[in-house]
Amino acid sequence: MFLELVHSYGYWIVLFGSMIEGESIVLTAGMLSAHGILSFYKICILSFIGTCIADQLLYNFGYYIGPGFLEKWKVSRKLFHKLKPIAIKYQNAYILSFRFIYGIRIISPILIGIIKIDPRKYMILNVIASLIWAVVSCAIGYLIGSFTKTLDFNLKYLMISGTALIIILILISKCISSYILRKNHINN
Repeated sequence: MFLELVHSYGYWIVLFGSMIEGESIVLTAGMLSAHGILSFYKICILSFIGTCIADQLLYNFGYYIGPGFLEKWKVSRKLFHKLKPIAIKYQNAYILSFRFIYGIRIISPILIGIIKIDPRKYMILNVIASLIWAVVSCAIGYLIGSFTKTLDFNLKYLMISGTALIIILILISKCISSYILRKNHINN
């Protein structure tokens, strides 16, 4: 049943999953591509398209709707004020890296739009960052899947071990982002 679902809707799940959630969907798709269930090239392309569109839409949301959005969401407003100086000071690096930092991925394009970073600049860096994120995320998933394949795991164990590895990667990302925020004197 799982394989039928993946064969029927797997690529749609990758496209929309990369728009909404991202990492776990794309890493899982990468693992499945290592087992020959999905095409590695197709998941790279679809995750690139999904994340690029989603982050561009969030940027536009921040650019055109702006701070009015933050007045309704206290947590977002607090995080916005903590991240704003970093995003302004390190614009290019921030745009290229926020996808890889746990906890700021969704708010960052909104923040970048609110602080009115040039739309053309954001679009170019968004395309570059989306491409890097998609290829790296799919490749990590593929490597995890290749590892489980060499162990001759069946699909059940693949999903269990893959999920565990994804959780570990997310926790490592959280630790790195906490370190970066602490280093810049920003309490999360």
